[in-house]
Order: sequence, then C-alpha cells, then structure tokens
Amino acid sequence: MHTIDTSKPLSVGVALYDNVEMLDTFGPLEMLSMLGAERCEIHMLSEHGGLIACAMGASGAFGPKIDSKPFAATPSLDLLLVPGGFGTFVEIDNSAFLDFLKERDADTPIIASVCTGSALLAKAGLLDGLAATSN
Repeated sequence: MHTIDTSKPLSVGVALYDNVEMLDTFGPLEMLSMLGAERCEIHMLSEHGGLIACAMGASGAFGPKIDSKPFAATPSLDLLLVPGGFGTFVEIDNSAFLDFLKERDADTPIIASVCTGSALLAKAGLLDGLAATSN
C-alpha cells in the first residue's frame, strides 16, 4: 500500500489529452488549489507535453489550451487525476496513454477519474477486481 508523505506538498498530476473536458479538469483542481501553493503542487501532463486543446462540448478541441509537461518528465505523484471528455474516445486506443496509467499505478497512492476518464482507467486495467461507478 502506498502512503502520502504529509510533511511535503501534495503532488497532483493531471493526465491530459486533446478534447479534455474543462470542467472535469478544473473543477477538482479548483478545490485542490484551495490548499495553497505551499501544500499542493499541480502538474499538468500529456503524452508529448506542450499545449493541449480543451473541448467546448462535442464541437471539438477549440477551447482554451493548457500547457503541459510530457509524461516522461512526470515527478513522483501522490494523486493522479484522469478527467473525462470527448477525447477519451481516441485515448482509449492510445497504448502510450494507457501504459502511462499502468506505470503510475505502481507508485501513485491515489488515482482518480472524472466521468469518461473512468473508461481510460478501466481499459488500462486499473479497475480490474474493484467496484467502480461513473455517470
């Protein structure tokens, strides 16, 4: 079982992809940011790093863009968040994205998802043998 070192800031990573849902990403981050910078570090992550375009509903990735670090530069995390969005329909077949989730499962105490992000966790095998629900 992994534990969280409470003597240092909580290290939170968000696994991003094109067409990620803004609310699924920033809703949880708004809550976590209330801990303050001295108690929470937030890392925006994506397969290749760079700008990730958010979805504006089902119309495509023309919303705001989020700057991200590549998965390869991911620090040790206490929590990994996988938001939902229309982009999950592409990422569900992206072995690099799924492999990142599997690798992080080995050393990240908490992995959570919002909405269709749970499909990515399931496809990566992270929900095997667990009770899980989503909308």
